[in-house]
Amino acid sequence: MTTLNIGGKRVTVSDDFMSMSPEQQQATVEEIAGQIQPEQSSGLGDVTKSAISGVRQGVESIVGMAGDVGKYQGQLAGWLAGKLGASPETQDTVRAVASKITPFPTSPTTERVQEETRNLAGDPYQPQTTAGEYARTIGQFAPGVVAGPGGAISKTAMAVIPAVASETAGQITKGTPYEKYARAAAALVAGAPVAFFGQAGGNAATIAKAVEGSTPQQINEAERLFMDAQAAGTPITRFEAIQQVTGSGTRAGDVQRVVEGQGGLRDFMAGRPQQIEQTARGQMDAVAPVNAAPSTVGPAVGQTAEGVVSDVRQGINRVTEPLYTQAAPQRIDPQTFQRVQAAPGWAEARAAVRGDPQLQRYVQGLPDDSVGFLNEVQKYLRQQADNAGAPVNAQQNMQRSAGYGADAAAVRSAAEAQSPEFAQAIQQQAQLRQQYLDPLLQGPLGKIASRDTTTQQAIEALFPRNPLPNSTQEIGRAVGVLARRNPDAARQLVRAHIESTFNQATKELQSGANQFGGAGFVAALRGNPQQSQNLEAAVRALPGGDDVWTGFNRYLDILQAQGTRQRIGSQTAFNQELLKDLKQGSPLGTASAVAIGGGLSWPKKALDTVEGWRLGRNVDQIARLITDPAAGRAFRQLARAGGHRARDIAVSLSMMGASGRASSPNSQPAQ
Repeated sequence: MTTLNIGGKRVTVSDDFMSMSPEQQQATVEEIAGQIQPEQSSGLGDVTKSAISGVRQGVESIVGMAGDVGKYQGQLAGWLAGKLGASPETQDTVRAVASKITPFPTSPTTERVQEETRNLAGDPYQPQTTAGEYARTIGQFAPGVVAGPGGAISKTAMAVIPAVASETAGQITKGTPYEKYARAAAALVAGAPVAFFGQAGGNAATIAKAVEGSTPQQINEAERLFMDAQAAGTPITRFEAIQQVTGSGTRAGDVQRVVEGQGGLRDFMAGRPQQIEQTARGQMDAVAPVNAAPSTVGPAVGQTAEGVVSDVRQGINRVTEPLYTQAAPQRIDPQTFQRVQAAPGWAEARAAVRGDPQLQRYVQGLPDDSVGFLNEVQKYLRQQADNAGAPVNAQQNMQRSAGYGADAAAVRSAAEAQSPEFAQAIQQQAQLRQQYLDPLLQGPLGKIASRDTTTQQAIEALFPRNPLPNSTQEIGRAVGVLARRNPDAARQLVRAHIESTFNQATKELQSGANQFGGAGFVAALRGNPQQSQNLEAAVRALPGGDDVWTGFNRYLDILQAQGTRQRIGSQTAFNQELLKDLKQGSPLGTASAVAIGGGLSWPKKALDTVEGWRLGRNVDQIARLITDPAAGRAFRQLARAGGHRARDIAVSLSMMGASGRASSPNSQPAQ
């Protein structure tokens, strides 16, 4: 008995069938086919059975794929042998040998697998409706993607899109010699975006991997920083923003380095030096306008500080003046006065006080032995001691300085012993100096209290490279005092500090414009935590300083975010792994290409070209997602989803033509 497959039905005929002529066999088959009642099926039932049948055929094709490669390889080798003049016997030998030169020489072909399946499960169901034919084709494509990566949406897209395209082409060309080729070509073209040239959403997994470890709140905060940078005129990438708000706690910097290494951000970064130059000058203008004579800032500040010191001295003198006035006419006893007159410096000091009109007016009407006269003498002697020991004195003589100092002490001691009021005045003045004047002289204002102070000296006094711990209030008070007395000079001094630091940090390198200059400027300006606190105190002490600091500090945050960018370096293991991911599509992409191509392996050069296309496309898409203000919503969805969910979102966006550009123009983060 012989079994035939007629119209999808298994029919048993006698062995006489095999001895019939071809014409008789055809007539017999047609007669039997006319007697077979077509199986009736509802639309839904037909679609379901057709889909199951398609899945069966798809699995059969995958199982037989390796054998098909050997089969087609053998056929090609035999054909080439024939073209070279080989005999039919030689062609058969070449065909047989070549078909076994594969990694799996014993693998069955799809035809063999189908035969074995029919023996076990019977013939596959044949669709009765057009919908069933579409369902069968989709089922044929499904096994090739179900085991691959991605979620339900991405896998569905990878199966449905090329399947529908293939079946549509088959319906149009049905019954023509072109049907087979039309089906294959349509599947290849429609499946290219998702299966061949790279799985849709492949870069989505890269985004999710890059920001892994960040929280939704940090993602939102990073988006606000990103948009603030856009508004400030110095754009940053979303990866830089995330690194800034997370303290470089993600792999975003690593991924951006790889993207930059492939040229994905070249144009974006090329404009950065000019953007920083323009926006930084604008921020400085908010502190103080441009000064065409910066050398005058130091003297103006020094003179202002000098006035502050002078006012403190005068204030102390006003407090103690009543006691000095009360003690001035008092006279010391003759014996004590004789000892005073015996001092080596007495005669010189007396002559100077009596002979100098500027000093004489303070002792007019007072005798030599009065406390008031002795006070002026001891002040003269103390001044001479300071002058003789001053480092700037070309005739510096420490012995003369010590002698004058000893004489001054002797005169003052005599006056204090004779007059309790004078002693009280001296003590009170010492206390006031210690409490008010000495801290002033030892602090920033005292260091610049001279009209000979240069601008650079004033900057170094207020903003040293290594400031004293806990000096924030001291700096804030100093700038505040200057601002109240000379607001323009105070503002100009703070700007001079900021601008000189900026100019040094952003100077061009030998290789060209410094793209990292903004971050270097922030690092130098903020410096260590104490420098940063002192800078804030100084700016806030200026007129309207709180508002100025809010904007300026945000700008510094933006520039600091640029510092999280990594320089393009050598090919690390991470680089190589990420590049491999960006070059690949679906893990079954190559297998799909082989299946669509009739079982032929694509040449390495062609596959390398495809990998290059994938890499360039993925790099460009990532670059757009991290730089386009309109891509904020899509980026946040991908960043928060992760894994298969991120791929599904990317596929959905692609199907809507919105893989970033479809985001709402209002790209602000959710509050």
